[in-house]
Amino acid sequence: MAARGQTMAARGLTTIRSRYGPEETINRFEAEVRARGMIAFAHIDHAAGAAAVGLFLRPTELLIFGNARGGTPLMESVQTIGIDLPLKALLWQDESGITWLSYNNPNWLAKRHELDPEAWAAVSVQTAAIDQMARLATTSQVTRPRDGVFRGCTSINASPRTVKGLGDPPISAGRRPWLSAICAQNPRGFARANTARNRP
Repeated sequence: MAARGQTMAARGLTTIRSRYGPEETINRFEAEVRARGMIAFAHIDHAAGAAAVGLFLRPTELLIFGNARGGTPLMESVQTIGIDLPLKALLWQDESGITWLSYNNPNWLAKRHELDPEAWAAVSVQTAAIDQMARLATTSQVTRPRDGVFRGCTSINASPRTVKGLGDPPISAGRRPWLSAICAQNPRGFARANTARNRP
């Protein structure tokens, strides 16, 4: 496990320490979800469930979220990834009272289900989105890009219709309508994936 306060990654799980308490952290993360046009499908309050049967559990809450525009193309590639969709984020508090936010890394999910290579551009976009959402929710020091444009998607809405970003080869948006859909899902923009991917 990484040092306290650092991003931890193990078996595809990314965990970030939050500056805020449990309730504020999960509320901030849900706000980021909704700001990007995604849906918060469900909250599962494990601590409340424990209390209902006379047991104690520190704050532990699961948020299930996503968007059919983002998930469907991945399931079109390999349907078994549907078992890991919609995406999930877990808010939890440790024995020291420190609040953490954990989520599955989409890159890891793609490897787990052996997605087709052409689906990886969409996965990279989703990974960048979730990484920044988590950091915005857990720290006040991260701000949105001033121009509100995700660098990996700018050329989708421009001419020529060629997308190049995230360190990948150029991809034709015309031949990848699902990529246009993924980027349309994120109109407010994110930083490049390689600035937000599992860094301590």
